[in-house]
Amino acid sequence: MGERLENDRNEVLEANRIYHRLLADTYDAEQTFVSHAYIQKFFLNDLDSILGGLQDRQRPLRILDCGAGTGNLTLKFLERGCHVTATDISPEMLNELKKKINPAHLSRFECHVQDIDSFLQGATENYDVVCSSSFLHHLPNYKETYRWMLRRFALREEKCIPLTSQEVIGGNHWYKIS
Repeated sequence: MGERLENDRNEVLEANRIYHRLLADTYDAEQTFVSHAYIQKFFLNDLDSILGGLQDRQRPLRILDCGAGTGNLTLKFLERGCHVTATDISPEMLNELKKKINPAHLSRFECHVQDIDSFLQGATENYDVVCSSSFLHHLPNYKETYRWMLRRFALREEKCIPLTSQEVIGGNHWYKIS
C-alpha cells in the first residue's frame, strides 16, 4: 500500500509540473482570481488584517508562501516590507514571479523549486505567517500537508496563520486557520 501511495503522489506532482510548465507564461491572464480587481481586494484586506496584528515586531515579518506560483501573495507581502520565502514545484512559475519583483525587494526574497511536502520536511526557518492561494487542489494529500504545516509552524511561539483562497464551484471561499 505504501508504494502505491508514493507512486500516486509522484504522479500528482509530475502532472502539476507538466501543467504549470505549459501554463506559466499565460497563468495570470487566465486565472480570474489573479486578474480580477474585486477578488484581489479580498486578498489585500486579508493580508492587511493579518499583518496589522503582527506588525509590532522589530524585524520584517517572515512569510512562507506555499505554491507561490507567479506570486499573487508573495508580491503583496514584499510590498508590505515582509521577508518572503516562496516555494513552488514549477521553476517556470517561479521564473514568472521573479520577473515581477521590484529590484528593491530582492534582498527580502528567496525561492525554492520544490514540492511543499519535501520543503516542509527540510525546513529549519521559523515563519510568522504561512500562506497559500489556490493551492489545495494541487496537493497529493492536502489534509496531511496542512497537518504538517500546523505541527511544524503553528505550535511554535511565533504567530503562524495559514491563509488560503480556494476556488470552488459556486463562488470563492477564503479559509483562515489559526
